[in-house]
Amino acid sequence: MAPPPLTSVIVVARSQPGIAELSHVTATLSAFLDRSSSLPLAQACAVGSVALLERVWAVSKSAETTADPWCQPTNTWRPSQMLWTNRYYYQDQFAKGMIEACKHADVSTVQWLVDHFSSCVVPAQAIEAAAQRGQRGILELLLKVHGEYKQTSMPGARARGETKPHQVKFWESNALLAAAAGGHGDLVVWMYTDVFNGFYMQNNQEVMDQLACHGDMEAVRRLVADGWQPPRLDFAAVGGDISMVQWLLDQGKDVGKHWALKNAAANGHLEVVKMLVNEGMVYLDGQAFCDAAMHGHLPVVQWLKENNLGWNLAYNAIELAASHGHLEVVQYLHEICSASCTHRTIRGAATNGHLHVVQWLHTQFSDDPSVDLYEAGTKQQFNTTVMDVAAMNGHLHVITYLHEVALAMETVAVSIVDPLEGLVGDSITVPTCTPASIQFAAAGGHLEVLQWLHANYWVEPSVDVMDVAASSEGCSAKALEGAASGDHFDVALLLASKCPELGSVTEHDFIDNCYISSWMEEEYPQHE
Repeated sequence: MAPPPLTSVIVVARSQPGIAELSHVTATLSAFLDRSSSLPLAQACAVGSVALLERVWAVSKSAETTADPWCQPTNTWRPSQMLWTNRYYYQDQFAKGMIEACKHADVSTVQWLVDHFSSCVVPAQAIEAAAQRGQRGILELLLKVHGEYKQTSMPGARARGETKPHQVKFWESNALLAAAAGGHGDLVVWMYTDVFNGFYMQNNQEVMDQLACHGDMEAVRRLVADGWQPPRLDFAAVGGDISMVQWLLDQGKDVGKHWALKNAAANGHLEVVKMLVNEGMVYLDGQAFCDAAMHGHLPVVQWLKENNLGWNLAYNAIELAASHGHLEVVQYLHEICSASCTHRTIRGAATNGHLHVVQWLHTQFSDDPSVDLYEAGTKQQFNTTVMDVAAMNGHLHVITYLHEVALAMETVAVSIVDPLEGLVGDSITVPTCTPASIQFAAAGGHLEVLQWLHANYWVEPSVDVMDVAASSEGCSAKALEGAASGDHFDVALLLASKCPELGSVTEHDFIDNCYISSWMEEEYPQHE
């Protein structure tokens, strides 16, 4: 039975006299516009619409296709129909759909999957996704599902109804660690006491360290009272909870002290930095200074400089600050710490698209003969220019600015001519693009950059560029291998349906998805 017409089509048909009565017209229009048949169920689970899931489910069970030729392409191959012809795909879509539902904290979709599928496995990744988002309701639902599975797995037990319950990989997951990483200490304590009944022995230290990162003093104290080891000092420094750091110091718990100052500085926790220095825990102060600059924590950078800690690495810190777009830190390091700017400084800023830093560096140093801002990179960097790395990362706004700079610099250089010496300043490097910029833009899929380069710097593409363009075309065994090893089950099924001969020459060794691997072995057995 075909699914009902789309609501939008019904509304439009009713507004047109004479069309609403022609049910076949409405059905044909709906079939033409409906893309749910080409949507894998697992992707639909990420939308958060049970109505969409119901439609994909209905389409998957429909054997009917529309007879009209102009509508036929939408019905030639439907991944949803593979749910009923390939048991591995059925299980794979359930597992992936459950992960998506848990990632989006969508209990309605989780319940829908549980109700509509039969005898599948809820993977550990789904449990961890729910735990990391603090979704106790989803975890309780899945625990109930697993309880039903255990009951029906007992000798002589029978499943109720047509569907069989699902196995839930709860005890194979790192659920406590995921909850701690998400900052849900209350969920950690609940799972430890009520789910694992106090017998959880997996990743205990990592769980405590993550709780410390989030400053969850209550959960830490509760677990320490139950015999767990306290968290490391360096993880407490990441969280910046002054009371937790003080609590650890008071107890003499200084494991990780060598990285504590660095971690506190990197996360901008100035009070923790001061406390650690006062306690004499001054280790890796140079890295602490650089990390504070890289993350834009100017007050920490200033305090460390004023206390003569780590600023001997200001030359490195300024490049890190520029590459992460922290202009105020760059200015402070240049003016107060006398850190010099080089072509590496502007290269880092251009790589990550920080135009305001690029503009400031050009304004400050373009006339400085001791600084060659636009010097090409090293051999290890393939002699690429600042504009090349901007193209590589798709930063068209940086490229166009540097192009304007280049035109202005060339105009000025041509206008300054000495009667005896000739052209003055002809040794100054002007920003430009090399042919590599086209290759980098193509490899990154940056269409707007390619279009701009075509208009302003185009050269004939090299073989490398043509390889990049050709990699998405055609159908070969490598395409099927890529789909299978890349966990794209629906793409692999489509390729196999169009070119069945591909599977016989496809390698199976690098397929991590157990469902795809089982399907490949069954469909295309390899004989030694």
